[in-house]
Amino acid sequence: MTVKPAPTHERVADPLEAAPSIEGRKPAPWQRTTNNVSRIRWLVQVATDPALSRLTYRVAVIICDHVNLAEGYAWPKVETIAGMLGVTRQGVQKAIGELKDGGHLVIDPSPGRGRSNRYFLRTKLRAVPGSTLDAASRS
Repeated sequence: MTVKPAPTHERVADPLEAAPSIEGRKPAPWQRTTNNVSRIRWLVQVATDPALSRLTYRVAVIICDHVNLAEGYAWPKVETIAGMLGVTRQGVQKAIGELKDGGHLVIDPSPGRGRSNRYFLRTKLRAVPGSTLDAASRS
């Protein structure tokens, strides 16, 4: 009886290795939103934070919708968000500040006027065992 050698597999590239860096550092895991489950978890986290206003949640939904899964961050302009929601720039800026202060959002400021900031969703929630999110994270 001959024993077959174990199949060899190519190393799968770590998506964090190719991720954009902030200030030259390797990005932390929260800096990569690579799937829709991560985005849903983030929205649940924001929705269940009683300290946030309704406008802040609406802004969070727009930012979340703009996340490019390949890049791992969103970069909509404040004016774009304000126009989509029919609110003022100042209202959007205040809401983004609330998300940042609440630990839900990490902002990489743009290097100049007229350019968009990069927004990284910071997921703090863990799925409850047996919940829909827990089942989705295993698939």
